[in-house]
Formats: sequence, C-alpha cells, structure tokens
Amino acid sequence: MRCFASSKKNLSSKQILEDYSYRWIIEIGIKDLNQNYYLANCPGKNLHHVNVHFFIITVCRHLYRMMQRDLGELIKREDGSIKTLQTMREVLFRQGSAKLNLNDDTFEVNFL
Repeated sequence: MRCFASSKKNLSSKQILEDYSYRWIIEIGIKDLNQNYYLANCPGKNLHHVNVHFFIITVCRHLYRMMQRDLGELIKREDGSIKTLQTMREVLFRQGSAKLNLNDDTFEVNFL
C-alpha cells in the first residue's frame, strides 16, 4: 500500500495522485538537464555568466525539441518514450558524419 499526502485540502484523492504523477516528469527533466546540458556545471557565480549559461541551455534544449519533432519515429524508443539527447548523440554519431541543415523551421539530417 502507498500513501500520499497533500496540503491542498480541496483536491480529491484522484487529483492528488494525478498531480504526483507530474513529479516523475519533472525529476526526469531535471536529470536530463544536468546530465546532457550540464545545468549543474555553471561556470562561476557572476550573474552574467549564470545568465549566459542558462540562456545557452535554453537554446540547446529548444533546438533538441525541434529535432525531436522533425526526426519523428527515429527519436522514439520501442515503448514510445522519447530518447534523451545522450541517446540521440550515440545514435547519430554511430551513423558516421552528418550534415545538419535548417530549412525554414525544420531540421534536416543528411549522413555523409
């Protein structure tokens, strides 16, 4: 048996469990940001450096989302979940050299 508690007294048991399910998504997202985008490796405490670090992570994450959209089935695992950036690096580099093109708002990958 598992017990879940909430300080939100107006939620039903089902709503509490549904809200709790989002925790896993958030934890996996933070793990991905730390492992693949080096979120925890900020280059200093200077506010400008921190802002640039977070900006670059945001841009890289957004570009990867665009690639996810454009690569379609190539980016999905057998269970339907989406591959992480680390997994996709391995898949793409195993194919050999590739050229990435941005056509309008779509990424195109051509293996050489």
